[in-house]
Amino acid sequence: MSKSYDKKAPCWGVICEVDVSPLVALLDAGKVAWRPVKGMQPNPSTPLLPPEALPIIAEICRHLGTGVTHRAAHLSRIVPGVTYIYHLDGQPSNWITRVHVPIKTSPDCWFMWEEQGTKVFMDRGKAYSFNTMKHHNYGNDGKTDRVHLMFDALQE
Repeated sequence: MSKSYDKKAPCWGVICEVDVSPLVALLDAGKVAWRPVKGMQPNPSTPLLPPEALPIIAEICRHLGTGVTHRAAHLSRIVPGVTYIYHLDGQPSNWITRVHVPIKTSPDCWFMWEEQGTKVFMDRGKAYSFNTMKHHNYGNDGKTDRVHLMFDALQE
């Protein structure tokens, strides 16, 4: 898969299974310093990426192919009651995919691509490719925060 992403590519798919237990333990211990939520802000990400995320990112990049690197890695939190509007994200020419790794989630946390028209759920313990060049939205209809490790995979 180590090539630039095509807008015609699938909306999403599983890249590989990953062990997220180090990040779950960090969250459970309250060791992630979240920015305060202001209003309906959907993504109050952490100011610094926890070092426990780096081996997970490296493993996923290896699965994506030779010469794959990453940018914009962060933990993304969506608080209950937030639904983001349909949008698409511009990407550089060497972009491969956005990677989502669910750390804390529930069946009430979803993604939807306009062309599919159905909500999808991402399971914990897997890394997913996510085509942000297609119109998509997401939300958290549950009662607890949704936390994903996210980053963009790029061809060097």
